Amino acid sequence: MNNKTSFIVGILAAIITIFVAYMAESFIGAGMNWPGAGAVFAIATMGFFIIWSNQTDNDDSDKKD
Repeated sequence: MNNKTSFIVGILAAIITIFVAYMAESFIGAGMNWPGAGAVFAIATMGFFIIWSNQTDNDDSDKKD
């Protein structure tokens, strides 16, 4: 992945994480009286993106060999 693509993917990951955190805090945090639900879901979302990024980087390096 080149630098421009990595930047765009990073921006999209941040936007998606903010959206997921906001929705989780709105529905789960308020509905179930669970303060901090947005933070939990934000961490889980960014964890998904980090694992996905590492996996795709490893797949790309395997194809180059």
